[in-house]
Amino acid sequence: MRRPKGYWYPPGLLYDLAFLTMFRGLRRRVARAVEDGRLYPWLDVCCGTGDQLRDRARGRARGHVPLVRVPVLARSRGHVPGVRVPALCGNELAIGLDLGFGFVRYAAARAPGVPFVCADAARLPFNSGSMRAVSVSFGLHDKSPESRAAILGEARRVLAPDGRLIAVDFENPWNAASRAGALVAWAIERLAGGDHYRNGREFLRRGGLRALLREHGFAECERRNIEFGSLGMVVARPL
Repeated sequence: MRRPKGYWYPPGLLYDLAFLTMFRGLRRRVARAVEDGRLYPWLDVCCGTGDQLRDRARGRARGHVPLVRVPVLARSRGHVPGVRVPALCGNELAIGLDLGFGFVRYAAARAPGVPFVCADAARLPFNSGSMRAVSVSFGLHDKSPESRAAILGEARRVLAPDGRLIAVDFENPWNAASRAGALVAWAIERLAGGDHYRNGREFLRRGGLRALLREHGFAECERRNIEFGSLGMVVARPL
């Protein structure tokens, strides 16, 4: 059977090879937080290879989902109007979003039946109050402070009044095991280098995920600390 375009996208394949197994438990916890609260529609931003939503495609008839591409608008523009996306999941609509077109096409090819959008998480192309969950995993620490603020501001805007932000990212270590986990995370981040590494170091100096969410007006409802990697998984509500 002929594979859809993007199925063999090399950066996506390399990322999955390196991290798919490692992050499987985290992805399940994020999905469980959405499912337990019936938090749909669900938007996964900075989705990368789309592996967070890939399980939703299993068991469905295979077939390529038409890709919805949203152009990145000029920064001088103000409000970004909502766009229509295919309502393929009925009352359990889940949407992936990433700025990298190659990754979006790869994600769509690997998760048939799930809509993916190419757009900037700092300028979401969705109406205010249109989502009950926004998730972001490892999509904050590598950004500049201004980009983090914009992403969280947009998450707040599109969340419904009873919506939740589900975030996974690095925390400063809190015990011996998490210090060992932080060393592993440091080695991976150091390989990334450049602004990614520098922004990540600054993220931790400012207090990690816990401090970031507090600074931008989110209150933790649930938290799970994960020693491997020195991580936090947080379900938060906007204040």
